[in-house]
Amino acid sequence: INFNYNLTTHRFIRSIDMIPLDYIKSPKQIIVNTIYGNSYYKAYEKIFQLTRGYVGRYHFETLVNELYYCADIYMIIEETLKNLYDKLVDINGYIGALHGGIPPIPYPSFKFMSAGAYGYYMGKLRPLLEYDDLKPKVYQMFREIGNTIGFYMDISTLLDIKHCYEFNQLAPFLGIAPDSTINDLSSISNTPIGNVITNLTNNNLYNNAVICTTNNLIDQ
Repeated sequence: INFNYNLTTHRFIRSIDMIPLDYIKSPKQIIVNTIYGNSYYKAYEKIFQLTRGYVGRYHFETLVNELYYCADIYMIIEETLKNLYDKLVDINGYIGALHGGIPPIPYPSFKFMSAGAYGYYMGKLRPLLEYDDLKPKVYQMFREIGNTIGFYMDISTLLDIKHCYEFNQLAPFLGIAPDSTINDLSSISNTPIGNVITNLTNNNLYNNAVICTTNNLIDQ
């Protein structure tokens, strides 16, 4: 809500105009012994100073690594999608009103240059800019929608990287080399993981689960 997404640095930076929010107050005194201990507290404090004041890739990498295997990352995405949908529904009424309220504006003469053209449009749109809900409502909704899209973009990139790492680690067990491809299940039957799959599929108790898991691995 109070951050702006910077596409160049992939960071969420605090906005100048802050909306007051009620947060749970953090403890005033930090018990050092419960964190890193006296010996390492100052060292880690120097490291963490580099990532304070913004939210970016470094923080999202931690989020993905901590929540990926327990599937909580997908719950976060689902909840933010619901919030995004609500914002799009709310802003739709404002967009219709603004679209109908913007008068047709002819292009200014090139003699005005950039500063003159800016003042020209400011003068033409001044009645619209005086709309009370423009900044606290419309602009804020656009900011939250853009921040959500930026969050999805960064999370998607990090998940793709994580999937590539997992595939590279799994490839030797599947018998995959850079110049080979897998078209069917029989092509991995002579690999280490293929022998494990063969043994498990002989047991009816695990048969369906193994087939589903193998198909997912091949799809990746």
